[in-house]
Amino acid sequence: MTGDASRGATPRGRCIPRGHPISGGPAHYGTDEIALDRLVGRAATLDSTSLGAGDLLDVEKIRAWEEEHGPMEAGNRVLVRYGWDLRWPPARRGGGSQDRPGLGGEAAEYLVEKEVALVGCDTLAVDAAGSQENPAHHALLGNEVYVVENLNRLPPFCPFVALPLVALPLKIRGGSGSPVRTVTLLLGR
Repeated sequence: MTGDASRGATPRGRCIPRGHPISGGPAHYGTDEIALDRLVGRAATLDSTSLGAGDLLDVEKIRAWEEEHGPMEAGNRVLVRYGWDLRWPPARRGGGSQDRPGLGGEAAEYLVEKEVALVGCDTLAVDAAGSQENPAHHALLGNEVYVVENLNRLPPFCPFVALPLVALPLKIRGGSGSPVRTVTLLLGR
């Protein structure tokens, strides 16, 4: 396991189970009830750094990624690396949210069909800035796919992280979201 965040995903982020207020549904369980096997395991990192402000990651781009690197499998975790964490002002890590790219609604539905367990991104939210309907949030959270946002230092060199991604929220009884400690385990680096 790496000792610094530059080798894996970030120590910061937030995990949102179904029922987070953004999804518009009631909280059915707290972060203390999330099954850990949903938050630990094989992860795919989609390099989407070619997308600009307001652009959407669409189904065609995900399918092209699968053609090159292999299919997403049920239970995978999907990390989307837009490179937006590099735009955050160093003094204020929550910045960099204006005009960010995001996951398109149809792409989110595609990941739901693939039965992924979690989607993470290095932007403030999984939807693009300016989205009024938040289709990715609704598609993912409404289908029990966890969302981890505000990741940084996602590994650019691993299409699939062979060793586990670990994304652990605080155990908050009745809590619909939490800060997350997220790491990837890498050997020999």
